[in-house]
Amino acid sequence: MAKSKSNIYNVNFITILIVVFFHFMSVYLLLPIMPLYLISHLGATTTEMAVILSGFTVAAFIICPIAGYLVDNLKRKPTLIILNIVFIAVSSIYLFVDNLWGFGVNRIMNGAIYGMITVFGFTMTVNSVKAQFKDKSMLYYGIASKLGMAIAPGIAIVMFLNDYGFRNIFITSMIFSSAGLFSILFINQKNQRKMEVHTKSTFDKHIFIKVIPETIALSMITFTYGIINNYMSTMGIKNRHYALESIIFFALFALGMVISKLIIRTRIKRKDYVIIVLFCAISIVLSIIAIGLWEQEIILYIAALVTGACFETITVIFRRMFIDMSPSDRIGTGSSNYYMSWDLGMGAGVVIGGILSHHESFLQIFIICSVLIVIGALLFKFFVYNHYLKNIDVSNR
Repeated sequence: MAKSKSNIYNVNFITILIVVFFHFMSVYLLLPIMPLYLISHLGATTTEMAVILSGFTVAAFIICPIAGYLVDNLKRKPTLIILNIVFIAVSSIYLFVDNLWGFGVNRIMNGAIYGMITVFGFTMTVNSVKAQFKDKSMLYYGIASKLGMAIAPGIAIVMFLNDYGFRNIFITSMIFSSAGLFSILFINQKNQRKMEVHTKSTFDKHIFIKVIPETIALSMITFTYGIINNYMSTMGIKNRHYALESIIFFALFALGMVISKLIIRTRIKRKDYVIIVLFCAISIVLSIIAIGLWEQEIILYIAALVTGACFETITVIFRRMFIDMSPSDRIGTGSSNYYMSWDLGMGAGVVIGGILSHHESFLQIFIICSVLIVIGALLFKFFVYNHYLKNIDVSNR
């Protein structure tokens, strides 16, 4: 047992998880304030806000195939350092841009670099441990990234309500990015597990085409994640009455992810994927509808725990599926396909959630979420799972 721990908990593995955590903290710290900043500070209309915010998602989505190619063909540590430096530089522009056009262009650049760093971080995490610990490494990566996603909005709410202002929130985001950049310096690329690359990877569209069913199902589910994330953080910022509740919600949401990790710390068997996804989807639907029907704090907090655990469990399964469907020498491409799907759903949810939060009620918004989750879960049961089993790469069987 001690030997196993020493193998997976090496310096590279822990360091890359720290890099990943700060990266997602930096990005998701800004998500709650973006709609308000565009409308109140730059005078954007609701439509203009939606278009600008969608630029981030579209850029992250488009860049993923390029990131998959680069991570499979370039030296990862120096490339990741360069990407983080560019990310910090792009983030600093928010402090000076004072018009919608400039902000929109910068948001697109921010999304593109975010997508590339995400793919590099995931691939380097998997390759920092021995092959037998690949599943565990993906679980820990999911926890590190999702903790950043869940904790950062709460910090943004606290800062905004304590009158730190947009500028200081932007600077804090840059500080998180800088902490991640500093951490990269401690990665020893020589100790990272070498991949058995048989052929030079190209911009091959085969894997992406093969995972389209998985992409559709995952996007429907992560769309709901995006709406919940945006709605809860927006409510906390716009209404001080909900601020503490929103902060506790995100803290418990993160705790739910950790609980999920503890439950599934051993590999989930493929034969159990369908029942687990269906169970988690039903649990999420019941939780978010309960929030809308009974506006009580205890219901909100229980729902936060349940949805956090269930979302993490579902994404762990999908991430495993994307990797299983990729050749052993194309982990970078496989992870980029997964993040394309995640960003497509999550980004769309953030944008639509920002629009709906100004016009629709809490219950109406989460009914929409429930419908999409049910469709995604049914699609998984009746088509996606069998499609996955037929397309598992021989090197992963």
